[in-house]
Amino acid sequence: MNPYSCTLYNCKSLRKLQGHLGLQKKSKFQSLSIKLKDEPLNFYKSFKDKKGRKLFICSRKITILHKQLIKLFNVEKPQYLKSGVKKESHITNAKYHSASNFFLLIDIKSFYPSITKGKIKKQLTSTYSQSNQVAEFISNLVTVPQENTVNKRALVTGSPLSQYFAYLINKKMLDELNNVSKEENIKFTVYVDDMTFSSKQIISYKFHTKIYNILTKYGYATHLKGEKKNFRGKVGNKSKITGIQITKYGFRLLKKHKDKIKQIIENNEHISRQKTLLGLVNFAIQVNPKYKKYKSLLKKYGKIQQNGVKNL
Repeated sequence: MNPYSCTLYNCKSLRKLQGHLGLQKKSKFQSLSIKLKDEPLNFYKSFKDKKGRKLFICSRKITILHKQLIKLFNVEKPQYLKSGVKKESHITNAKYHSASNFFLLIDIKSFYPSITKGKIKKQLTSTYSQSNQVAEFISNLVTVPQENTVNKRALVTGSPLSQYFAYLINKKMLDELNNVSKEENIKFTVYVDDMTFSSKQIISYKFHTKIYNILTKYGYATHLKGEKKNFRGKVGNKSKITGIQITKYGFRLLKKHKDKIKQIIENNEHISRQKTLLGLVNFAIQVNPKYKKYKSLLKKYGKIQQNGVKNL
């Protein structure tokens, strides 16, 4: 079976694409095609998150079309994929590597901006065998202009399809990384732009070089050696996988996460930030059951409604 097979595989006709997307009138489909190409920002409202990253809120119409694309690109979902699919998360990503002793952690630099319209269109035509016209429409549907550039467009962030489409466009590269890992009996997972390789044995610099060369071949750059987001070595203080600390004794919460919980309590922000507090505590308990102690702490200080605590 072709691993790239999906409903839109080998789609050559705009008329078929129009039908698959549920756009019944040809005139409206053509009008949408022109607007997506020439005035894409009319369909999005931009904002920045706490880390200063630019995200977009899609219009209702675009959200519907993006959700439909997810259904139409119904390719095989491998075990290594931990983002953009149901029942997978940054927690299941870390748990997959819990029995390992050695790690190679790689974070792709400027991941979403690197998934350009040109890269998307190339993969849609070469990997998914679509016609240029079909690939052009889909590429315009899922990309937005980037800051400080005139013509450069890249995969939209903040859409329901962002994480999954990042996988679809990079599936060939990710499959290659997975195959190289299997050859050396190394576990591999990907969560958006975080790549985790782990083993019970030492992961060699030679293997690291292989991974780096594959990423470079597909047009991606990684953070420099020694930066916090990259790590190769034994389980310990630096083996942090998607926000979770892996130690010899099991999962631990990162210090910054524990500090956030304590800060909210100590600053008497339990009412104004109750939802945030509940989310932080709920996440902590998923990481390690020992953090149920936070329930007792919250009850002791009377900082939270009892119903809220019971729902954790």
